[in-house]
Amino acid sequence: MKFHTIYLIFALLPSVGWAGQFDEIAPLLKEHCIKCHGGATKKGGLDLRSLKGLLEGGESGPIFVAGHPEKSRLISQLHPGADTHMPPKGQLSQAEIIRMQEWVTRFRYQEETSEDQGSEYLAETLPSDLSPDRAIVGALATARRCR
Repeated sequence: MKFHTIYLIFALLPSVGWAGQFDEIAPLLKEHCIKCHGGATKKGGLDLRSLKGLLEGGESGPIFVAGHPEKSRLISQLHPGADTHMPPKGQLSQAEIIRMQEWVTRFRYQEETSEDQGSEYLAETLPSDLSPDRAIVGALATARRCR
């Protein structure tokens, strides 16, 4: 029972790890950015089809600073009136911009999310409305229902 509970806890927390982070913004990038920054066309050398491409940035270097949307071109160029506005033909909604800002704020690099870190890591990366205690209680309740 103990093994299944621990496994279930980690299965219920997919967003705390690095791998799932890109999935949060991939739909926005696909809808607004990939046409010019992905596939055959990679304007500015920027390929936004994957987290790897996003992390590498383009010809002008990195496009975001993890934890600092105010220092990230990925965010600053989305605002109306930006000197280089993205996307060039259109405007993201305020909600979409906020979603991108929150993603940059919460982003963690792989080395910052390695499995050898303890419970402090989980507490720092859990969504703000989900404490480790609530996650464990929820996982245990789910495990009991699955028996």
